[in-house]
Amino acid sequence: MDAKIIDALKGDDRISLTSACRDVRDLASSPDNPALTKVEGLLRLLLKVLMRVGDGWKEARVAALASIRNMAVGGGASASDLTESDVLDGLVKVIWSEGRMRTVEREEALAAIGNIAFGIREYITLNRTLFYHDDLFAGLTRSIGRDGDDFSCERSSALLAVSNILNGHNDIRVAMIATEFRYVNAAGSAFVQNLVSSLWREGNEAVAEDAFVKERFFAIKIIADLADGDNDAKRLLFSNSLLVLGLVNSMSKEGDEYRRERFASSRAIYNLSGGDFQVDLFRFSGLMKRVLDMCVSTRNEEREMGLGIVWRLSREDRACRELFHYRGVMDSLIAAMKIEGVDSTKSVIPATNVVWNMSSGGASIKRDLCALPGLLEGLSQVLGQKCSETEHQNVLSALWNLGEGQGCERNKALIFDAPGLLDAVLATHASGVLLEKDLSVGVIVSLSAGDDALKSRIVKHFRILDALVKSVVAEGEANMIQRQRAICALTNLAESTQLEALVSRPGLLISIEAVSKNSDPDSVSKAQALLALVKVDVIAEYERELNEPEINGLFKSLGSIQASVQLMQQVQEKQRKHEGATLEALRRIEEEQKEQKSAQAALVGLKVELASVRASGARDFGHLMKEQALLKDESCPRAGAP
Repeated sequence: MDAKIIDALKGDDRISLTSACRDVRDLASSPDNPALTKVEGLLRLLLKVLMRVGDGWKEARVAALASIRNMAVGGGASASDLTESDVLDGLVKVIWSEGRMRTVEREEALAAIGNIAFGIREYITLNRTLFYHDDLFAGLTRSIGRDGDDFSCERSSALLAVSNILNGHNDIRVAMIATEFRYVNAAGSAFVQNLVSSLWREGNEAVAEDAFVKERFFAIKIIADLADGDNDAKRLLFSNSLLVLGLVNSMSKEGDEYRRERFASSRAIYNLSGGDFQVDLFRFSGLMKRVLDMCVSTRNEEREMGLGIVWRLSREDRACRELFHYRGVMDSLIAAMKIEGVDSTKSVIPATNVVWNMSSGGASIKRDLCALPGLLEGLSQVLGQKCSETEHQNVLSALWNLGEGQGCERNKALIFDAPGLLDAVLATHASGVLLEKDLSVGVIVSLSAGDDALKSRIVKHFRILDALVKSVVAEGEANMIQRQRAICALTNLAESTQLEALVSRPGLLISIEAVSKNSDPDSVSKAQALLALVKVDVIAEYERELNEPEINGLFKSLGSIQASVQLMQQVQEKQRKHEGATLEALRRIEEEQKEQKSAQAALVGLKVELASVRASGARDFGHLMKEQALLKDESCPRAGAP
């Protein structure tokens, strides 16, 4: 820096000193903004100028303040150098000055603090230094509360400074709402009340509307930041009805000049809707109408913000019911789900999130949702599109909820019969995305818990059983959830009257048998329970058929080995009817067959042996008769013997 400027600042000549301050101001505002805060003694000399009293030194004081303001624009090290206590003390004294003649000086001091806060916005420790500096925040609150059209710029500068100090830092937000804030400002509601006053300032015949646009925007920006805090912050803001109505008023303004104001007020409502006060928003006249207008807006940012507000509101059960019955809400959601194109994701995600949240309610709202014309069609369309995984997951979660629980039997049938919906669910199962597989099997689980008529239709649906078998045989810990859910679905189906059709599905029992021997503990226990259920039912079926009168008569009339052979043939005939019998039952039948064959072989051996004995006995009898004849001849005297 030129030594002449430093020398002029050290002097007492008013004109030279004013000129030197302006030179520093210009240097600080140049594109090649040098680190003027590092120039030894410069800040001290500028602060000394601020202490000069009298209207004659006004231009010099304004130029010195402008120099500090421009230095802060450099950000980083320059802004942090300006957080020294001496600098802040000098600026605070200017803020607390009185009189209309010093309005410009106060505006420059406020702008300097705003620039300093913006430059150090990423350094929370320095932000705390500003917030807790003696009388600084109280001075900002005082400037915001000044009434009169002449103070519009001062109020705007003070609001901008507060917004930059706050800047999303949660601990500062809490301090502004909690006891520390009330202590600094003597009354916690004073600051909020000043914000409300800025919200409702409008142009008139004497003052153009443009003079208040910035003021309202900065006030709304602060409210939006405060509303992003915890429930204490939201409660304080909700306690002032004029504040919320002021936001609604700003949301409803038409024209491009109010675009930033509309968006900021929408963001404030969005943040407010995330607490425990969602239902309270419905009592503010005109709010929901404006939100619905935003949901169908052609401007992407407005449509996304409107859908986001509805999404936030839907996270509370009572608000869900209010939303469902509020005219136009569901139509807006269905329309949003059908948006296609590059920008569709930011609209479809919140819309499907709302349906998901609503589907988590009671059976009544679930039935109403499924019966709503176009809703299932919209969900099916989202599943059929090549979109983000989040959209698919939202839809699958909603469908699972809609079919889950008591009183939702009709919902299950509607989901099953919705054109293309079930095919889209099965397509997501085949997509390869793990979470989508888990959720799609969850949808099938909810459907499998329906009545026997629906279970019968599911069992006959080859693609559903195929998907379940693929999930059952999916190996690894990552597939554990879908494996367990698939077994649960099969268990539900096995409890129906369609067991024979279920177990006849090729590969199904073999897959379950494999899981029951080698998988995670939960899957093993579920698979074993399913096998036990299947075996009990199959055995009961065999017993029922084998106890029929004709079989009992067969046992009574045949008391020989041949009866056993015929019984074996009957068992074989029944076995052919039950191709899906368990391996244990098959092994039992094979053992019986072996026993019967062994018995038959023994019988044949006995017959051969008996025939041999009979033949041998016949031969022996012939020899005996001949011998007896010979003996008889020898014992009787012959004719003509002496």
